[in-house]
Amino acid sequence: MTRANRYWLFGGAQYYAAGGMHDIIGRFGALSDAIAYAKAWEDPWSDRDWWHIVDTLTGELVAESDCRPYGAPDRKATK
Repeated sequence: MTRANRYWLFGGAQYYAAGGMHDIIGRFGALSDAIAYAKAWEDPWSDRDWWHIVDTLTGELVAESDCRPYGAPDRKATK
């Protein structure tokens, strides 16, 4: 894994998450870029309800939307 694609953004419809890698939206080198893209991408009127960002170097969930995918474990982003 390189820093050029360190932050992976996942997202989708709250009740229709495809699961795993099928929910990936993009990979980013900077967390701020990933968050900005996620907020622009989010649109509850078109089934883009939830998103979260994983730091692939640490394995941590580092940012997430207020909406969570149905059945997601109860955890909070670290940043």
